[in-house]
Amino acid sequence: MKKLTYLLGLFLVAGMLFSSCKKDETEEPKDLTPTISFKGEAGFTSADVTINEGEDILVGIIALENPTSGKNLTSFKMVLTTNNIPQVLVDSSFNESSFTADYSISFDNAGETRLSAKITDKDGLSKEIAFNITINEIQPTVSTKLGIKMGSWNDAEYGSFYATSTQTLYKIGDATNNQEAIDFAFFKGTTTQNTIGAPSSDNVKSVFDLTDPNGVNWTTFNDTKIEMAAIDATEFDAIGVIYAFPELTGNTNEVNNLSIDDVLLFETVNGKRGYIRINNFDQKGDRMNIDVKVAN
Repeated sequence: MKKLTYLLGLFLVAGMLFSSCKKDETEEPKDLTPTISFKGEAGFTSADVTINEGEDILVGIIALENPTSGKNLTSFKMVLTTNNIPQVLVDSSFNESSFTADYSISFDNAGETRLSAKITDKDGLSKEIAFNITINEIQPTVSTKLGIKMGSWNDAEYGSFYATSTQTLYKIGDATNNQEAIDFAFFKGTTTQNTIGAPSSDNVKSVFDLTDPNGVNWTTFNDTKIEMAAIDATEFDAIGVIYAFPELTGNTNEVNNLSIDDVLLFETVNGKRGYIRINNFDQKGDRMNIDVKVAN
């Protein structure tokens, strides 16, 4: 009986050892990577977000060494990836147990991008977090002026010069005093007929004697680009308070032989785009009634 009891004891000990070894083999390895998170308090962006172009977001980073490994943090990298093209915003090296920083990031162009932040420790172990950013295009608001009566070069009642920045019509004397603001002028020429042209147009300079040293003698000739628009009068009338004006296709600064219901597209030297709609002419044709819509 003693021998049997002894053998049973050996089997029990062996079973315990086997059980212990089996348990050790199934234990999951410990996570030794550092930790990183976006600050989530008010004013900070920490998750997918939609903003407008030209806006900023504030991103805060909190990173800590792994409490088990105790390995210092050695580098931080922040990257914006747009259309699979990465742009490194931050790439810093250090040797600290923790890392915290705030970044203000601006977005000037519409589209979608992904912001990622990665922390790495002394053993080369790293942790990365990210969120998506959608940037909406801002459509410009529209300034509208209807029923503008313009006269030709010799009209004593109505002005011939127009400033779209303030939607103001000027006679030549006042236009000379505000020539930096003038975007276009109207005249009826012998060969060009009803014409709208920029101050830089050779015909405008000639008709109004803008370069005559004995006349008004302008020094600023804004080179507004003007061309026939791709829209008609009905589409012009339908434009509301928000509208994206198209780019010009040419490089002309004057349009001749205008007719009722023509629509012109223009772009000023300050990059403002807009439309001019021809409403009508008087019987002689040396007076014109127009509507102007321009981006603010």
